[in-house]
Amino acid sequence: MSAGLATVRSNWTSFRRSVPPWGWGVFWIGLAVLYPYITDSVDLPIIGGHDDLLDASIQTLGYIIMALGLNIVVGFAGLLDLGYVAFYAIGAFVIGWFGSQQFPDINGGKGIHILVQSQSAISHQPIPGIHINFFFVIFIAAFFTAVWGMILGAPTLRLRGDYLAIVTLAFGEIVPRVFENSTSGFFGIGSVDFSNGRQGITPIDKINFPWTTDTFKYPLELKPAYYVALGMVLFTVFINRRLRDSRLGRAWIAVREDE
Repeated sequence: MSAGLATVRSNWTSFRRSVPPWGWGVFWIGLAVLYPYITDSVDLPIIGGHDDLLDASIQTLGYIIMALGLNIVVGFAGLLDLGYVAFYAIGAFVIGWFGSQQFPDINGGKGIHILVQSQSAISHQPIPGIHINFFFVIFIAAFFTAVWGMILGAPTLRLRGDYLAIVTLAFGEIVPRVFENSTSGFFGIGSVDFSNGRQGITPIDKINFPWTTDTFKYPLELKPAYYVALGMVLFTVFINRRLRDSRLGRAWIAVREDE
């Protein structure tokens, strides 16, 4: 039996080496694209049905994006950033601010609607809050998070090792406390609820596609949301590879090796 396993292993190794690297990339991307249709008929008692798998997969893709971002800081530059998830939280709250009813009094209670579809808006029933198309909000969130990254990065550029870890850990602990206590303005200054406390901002507007008839009507369309998340993962992988091979990326790796 061991001889048979050795033969199978040898054949598999030969096959794997015969396929070019881009071939494996095409295979895995194709499998990811077909995944929602492959799981269409899945209904397992423990794992759940198709919608459960797809919902978990969308969340998993979000964590993959976060891990790829962390790879730039920790993997390329070798900096022990223990507060990285705080930037993820900042971006998430920006999505909530510009895609929910969190600010009901804005524009006299009529709300602000930019490139979103709503049956309620068509029937002239105002929906409070700020509602901007998701594909624009992600750029706003990225910009806002980058600004906070520069604010934190400026005083910590010269820190290394444990000192950097302590500062970033403190930042990671401060951000949740700030948002939890921002139900009456930031740091309790003002009267605007920025976070809804520990409950967070909910519900968030659906991703608005050209065929979406109502951005505010649930449940969420899981397949389109899955493909948006998959596209964001592929884009993040592309940015990772381009950064790694760029002059800046090589400088980061050199700093890591020098440490």
